[in-house]
Amino acid sequence: MINTYIPFLRQNEKKNLIDCLKTNFVSTAGPQVKKFEKKFCKIYKFKYAVALNSGTSALHLALLVNGIGKNDFVATPSYTFAATANAIRYTGAEPHFFDCNEDLFLDLENLENYFKKKNSKKLIKGILPVITMGKKINFNEYEKFAKKNSLKIIFDAAACHDPKIIKQKNQSNSIFCFSFNGNKTITSGSGGILATNSKFISNKARLLSTVGKNRSNYDYQEIGYNYKMTNLQASLGLSQLNSLNTILIKKRKIFNYYKTKINKNKNFSIIYDKRYVNWVFAIKLKKKIILIRSKRCLTKKIFN
Repeated sequence: MINTYIPFLRQNEKKNLIDCLKTNFVSTAGPQVKKFEKKFCKIYKFKYAVALNSGTSALHLALLVNGIGKNDFVATPSYTFAATANAIRYTGAEPHFFDCNEDLFLDLENLENYFKKKNSKKLIKGILPVITMGKKINFNEYEKFAKKNSLKIIFDAAACHDPKIIKQKNQSNSIFCFSFNGNKTITSGSGGILATNSKFISNKARLLSTVGKNRSNYDYQEIGYNYKMTNLQASLGLSQLNSLNTILIKKRKIFNYYKTKINKNKNFSIIYDKRYVNWVFAIKLKKKIILIRSKRCLTKKIFN
């Protein structure tokens, strides 16, 4: 079995973790979380970022901040990780699955046809496009569509850690939700970030992530969640951000190696973006292969 990704960890990560342990700030209190948020904003060109315990938590809070709740529907692609749909269900809303285009993104043409139907706009309150496999997505097209149809929009950017892609979002106030799970391009062991250029959105998300508690004393303003990132996770995340360029270069070499080998097999084509480093890439069969199992052997038939 081939792992989708093994974390690239060096002595710097170990040193930062040890230094963090020495301070005894291993929980959600400590200076590394703020440093991690600030560093992330600088690299990915966001004004605000809220570090969290997972990408799923980021999606959940993004939906809540946008007012998604019971009896709402959120359009999302049929091809995605379970967390995308689960986060929608956490709010009491329902995921409305739409087919993907050839790039495995939420198909806007399909959505457009749906919205032309009578009363369809009343059902869907928001759209949640997924940056599938970390590939480049046209942010402007989705945002224009959302604005045209008065929809809330959140980008599931869990697997997209290439700054060159994210910088193309311009000065959007949309919410971007990232994951730093152990199998992602950069990792904090676990963890995620909700990133935006909206101060209101970031403040609201931060309040919800801290059990609804104001920074001073035990002033609970509303029902919230314990979604904070730990200082220990942030120290690892900081080291990864400092090594980001090296990680992307190494990933490109590995990516190109597999691409060259796979391209030699004429039965397959690869779905990937030639200009940017992807998290993983999809292999598409050019022919239908049906496996036929008998008592004696396993054979296959290939159909054009």
